[in-house]
Amino acid sequence: NYKFILETLVKKLWQIKRYGDVEIFGFSFGARLAQGAGYNLTLTNGGVPQISKLELCDPAGPGFDGTTKIVKNPKLSSKNTACINTSTDKGKRSYDFHQNFRIGNCELNQTGTTMTKMIKN
Repeated sequence: NYKFILETLVKKLWQIKRYGDVEIFGFSFGARLAQGAGYNLTLTNGGVPQISKLELCDPAGPGFDGTTKIVKNPKLSSKNTACINTSTDKGKRSYDFHQNFRIGNCELNQTGTTMTKMIKN
């Protein structure tokens, strides 16, 4: 339940109030929650990003693509948002953050996978 968890996270962040000291890491669904929470704080503070740093890894695509859950301007979620995409050949490609890391291809296309196949043969 994205909306409920998001609201709970935002309430907890409001209790902290020292947003400049807050750094959040989120993976997949958690990446979308962290991004959404940061964005909500930005909207309630005059459009100025409040969270110091977000580190996101492989933001979830299914259930988010084409919905209002996607933050339209992810750079407003924090003062600095870094996003790691471990698979640039499939899935959701989120490349519109302050820092975008494109690591490579997953599964059969990975270099390490090819080497493992060669060793086994």
